Amino acid sequence: MNTKKRVYVFALSIYGLVIFSKALGHIDEAVSDLFDRLDKRVPLLRIWGAIAYAHLLVLRSYRSRQFIPAT
Repeated sequence: MNTKKRVYVFALSIYGLVIFSKALGHIDEAVSDLFDRLDKRVPLLRIWGAIAYAHLLVLRSYRSRQFIPAT
């Protein structure tokens, strides 16, 4: 449970750095555009579907330990 709290604190601190810096005007337009582009790329995952994403997760979790036949 302790590591989960650490991850949440880390994520919130990054979020705070980005949001409050942007509100104060300390972030350049290039960085702001980068985050906007990353947000727009997320729906592509929905287009690929859960099957392709699940396949990537299986490959990542098993890596070279096991042979996974393609079906």
